[in-house]
Amino acid sequence: VHCPLRGPPSFAFSPRIMGGPRAAVVAAGFWLLVLAPAVSGRFCKDDPKGLLRDQTWQTCKQYVSGGQQCTDYFHAFGPQGCSTYVWQLCPRYCNECDTWENNPGECYLEYEDISDEEAAAGTVFTLIWCCCCCGIPIGAVCGSICAWVYAHNQRQQVLQDARSGRPVKPPDNVCAMFWCGPAVVYYWEGCSTNFLITCCLFQWYPLCCWNKTPFPMENGVMVQPMT
Repeated sequence: VHCPLRGPPSFAFSPRIMGGPRAAVVAAGFWLLVLAPAVSGRFCKDDPKGLLRDQTWQTCKQYVSGGQQCTDYFHAFGPQGCSTYVWQLCPRYCNECDTWENNPGECYLEYEDISDEEAAAGTVFTLIWCCCCCGIPIGAVCGSICAWVYAHNQRQQVLQDARSGRPVKPPDNVCAMFWCGPAVVYYWEGCSTNFLITCCLFQWYPLCCWNKTPFPMENGVMVQPMT
């Protein structure tokens, strides 16, 4: 029996798959009547800022059904006294979404003023942005300056203690070596090769690769008690 080869089934939205030409017509009608208006008008809604509700305590349906026409024009509507058409207040009910997207009206634009909540949120965001963009770098610079000043003062003290025979020990504070690696190496060795590597190439060099000498170094020589 000869069986012709058949290709893989097609999952395209063709009339054969969907149940014939009638199903295709139904699907097209469903798109035109339901999905297309929903997509095209997804940003269009009646009384978007509640201006009509605040002034009349009515919905667009109640307002237009009560005698107003979508084409009626007001020279001074609401407390702002803005000029507007009724269809600009109720674009969806008046079936004017396409027109409204290009011409939302004076009242709508004036009603876009920032509210107290939005202003407070903007202030908080601005403060956070300033702290991240300005506060953190400034804090890092000030912290580095303080670390260098402290390391320099402590280096003078440790060199004096080493020369006097008082006990000294290499730095072992992991937190200090993580955050202030160059300053820690400078405290123990001064401007040595390890210091230049830590300062210019790899900040965390003291954590993994630094072989500390038992005594502090000055000009590449360990400072030991004077005999």
